[in-house]
Amino acid sequence: MRSKRTIGKKLMMSFGGLLALTVGLGVFSLVSLQRLGNSLDETVNKMANRADLGRRMSTSTWIMRASQRGVVMFSQMNSPEKVRKNDELFRGETRRLEDLIGEYRPLISTERGRQLIGDLERDLVAWQPVYDELAQRCAKQQFDGNFDALLDNTILMEIGRASCRERV
Repeated sequence: MRSKRTIGKKLMMSFGGLLALTVGLGVFSLVSLQRLGNSLDETVNKMANRADLGRRMSTSTWIMRASQRGVVMFSQMNSPEKVRKNDELFRGETRRLEDLIGEYRPLISTERGRQLIGDLERDLVAWQPVYDELAQRCAKQQFDGNFDALLDNTILMEIGRASCRERV
C-alpha cells in the first residue's frame, strides 16, 4: 500500500511541525524570562528597600542619641532654647523610627528577623520613659548620682538596640 503523500508533502509537514514546535518553545522561553525578570526585579527592589530602611533607622537612632546628649549638655549649660530643640528632635525621630519599623516589618522574610525587629521595637518603647525621666531631671537641674545611673541605663539601651539593628 502506497501512501498518497508525496515526499514533498511529507517534508512540508515535517517542516511545519518543527516550525510550530520552535514557535512554541520560543513563546515558552519568553514567558519564562519575563517571570524571571519580574521575580528578580521584586527581589532586588525589596532588598534595596530593606537596605534603605535600615540606613534610615540607623540614622534616626544616631540622631536620637545625639539629641538626648544635647538635652543633657544644654541643660547643664542653662540653655533652655537648645534643650527644647533637642527634645523636639528626639521626640520627632522617635516617631520617625516607629514609622520606619512599621515599613520594615512586612519586608522581613525570616523568623529571626521578625524577632530582632520586635526586640528593636521593645527597646524603643523602653527607652522613651527613661528618656522622659532624664529630660525631667535635666529640666529640674537634678544632676545627682541617680542621674548618672539613669544616663548609663539609656546608653545600655542604645547599645542593645544598635546591635539588634546590625543583625536585622
